[in-house]
Amino acid sequence: MRPQRRKRISISPRKPKFKPRASDPYPQSPAIGSSEPQLGALKDLELDFPHSYFDEEKKQFTMLSREASLQLLEVLRTHFDQVLSILPVAPFLLVECDTAVPDPSTTPFLIAGLIACFVIQGEPYPFGIDFIGKDGGALGLTEDDMPMSIWNDLKPFHIPRLSTFQWIHKSIPHVKFVSSFPQQLVVELDQMKDEDFELLLTSLPDTIGCLNVGYVNGTVLSKKYARQKAPHPRELDGEYDDTDYLDLDNGGKLKPGMLLECAGYVDDEGMLQGIVMSNSGIKVQKDDVVRVTVAEHGWDAVQDKVVYHPTRSGHNIGTIVNKIGEDIGLMACTYPYTNELPELQTKAKSLLHSSQLQYNQFVVIDSCFTGVQTLRVLGVRTGADRRVPVTDGQDPVPGPLKDYQYIKVEQGIYGVNSAIIPTEPRIREGVCGTPLIVGGKSKREMMRVLGDGMVAGFMLWNDIEGRYNLDQQIYSFCQTADPLIESGWSVCDE
Repeated sequence: MRPQRRKRISISPRKPKFKPRASDPYPQSPAIGSSEPQLGALKDLELDFPHSYFDEEKKQFTMLSREASLQLLEVLRTHFDQVLSILPVAPFLLVECDTAVPDPSTTPFLIAGLIACFVIQGEPYPFGIDFIGKDGGALGLTEDDMPMSIWNDLKPFHIPRLSTFQWIHKSIPHVKFVSSFPQQLVVELDQMKDEDFELLLTSLPDTIGCLNVGYVNGTVLSKKYARQKAPHPRELDGEYDDTDYLDLDNGGKLKPGMLLECAGYVDDEGMLQGIVMSNSGIKVQKDDVVRVTVAEHGWDAVQDKVVYHPTRSGHNIGTIVNKIGEDIGLMACTYPYTNELPELQTKAKSLLHSSQLQYNQFVVIDSCFTGVQTLRVLGVRTGADRRVPVTDGQDPVPGPLKDYQYIKVEQGIYGVNSAIIPTEPRIREGVCGTPLIVGGKSKREMMRVLGDGMVAGFMLWNDIEGRYNLDQQIYSFCQTADPLIESGWSVCDE
């Protein structure tokens, strides 16, 4: 068995000029002193510093004194010599560097209670730091315009209840999606002509409750991606774990976060297309039926949805037979599969509904492309669904009526501490399908909570649309576990 499962992204010294890569969901600008990191399953989550921007007793963010801020800056410069300045934008701390940022494997997830985000000074801030969308032109909605329960639920650094989102969807015309971000709401409207959008803005409230509202003409999220390997495999300059875990010397069984591949197809010109890599999910069951979750969109290009591990030259491990929700494919697996996480020393045991997600909650992923990474729950994105839900046998199930606007959580919104770079080449996002496991803030709390094995959802990489698609992002939009729960699936009891 290989002594260390994970491989890490490295920048080739042969490249004369840095070109942002998107082969990893958390890639970085040129790394300082890049070397093979010595990783345990969990690195230290927070920099050791006596002051914090987050008041644990009051459960709210605060500012540091000038003296404490200068002290923090000196501590950071001791660890990372390129650091120039810090800028708190709760819940993130932007750490501006001179010409390069540190290797993410050497940086803590939290600095003084805020998610650390290292950027190069002078470059555009990542998506989400500045205000998202356009302001409304009408006066805001106050406590006189809504039930008191709605008013009390609309506040910064908080995830509103689904009933509050339901009220917003009914109160704003042409709404398609409503998202809660740490300090604002984002309302995505039906796509319309720019002049019609500008006219509509004049009648929309600029605040709802205590939150500013940003309006978007159309959607913020663009198409979703898995990691495409063809037709230019030489562009795959990032490393990943391609171990054959079905080899008896490597355990002889599959686990979550392992490499899967779609074999693609041959086009009319004889070229091989649609070879896509992604991650394995969890084993689930419903009555006597057992399936393994995968990122279904990785097989969009083919009709015969055969799944291979680790690559198409390896094992045919099963076929995707069904799809649930936005991107949860259900594979009939023909090889041994366990819900034990490769490095986290725990196993998936239960599914967590989005209504149970709490602001600032920690989750971790264990992917063959990233190793163990930490994320933090910062919001949700909701949408309206008028479809009548059906069972696997296409029979109607109890739920919303056809003429009823059913509001559901489409994605969880998570903060990451290494800015995502979604630019070319678009051969990335192999992390799709990786389960999100609920964790904790400290190492001790993390290991305790990880033992519960709660699956909050699955990685699902989407690009940010149009003018909102900056060079970097610090938010990740992930598939919730809700579709599985609401369809009667549970984590397989091994």
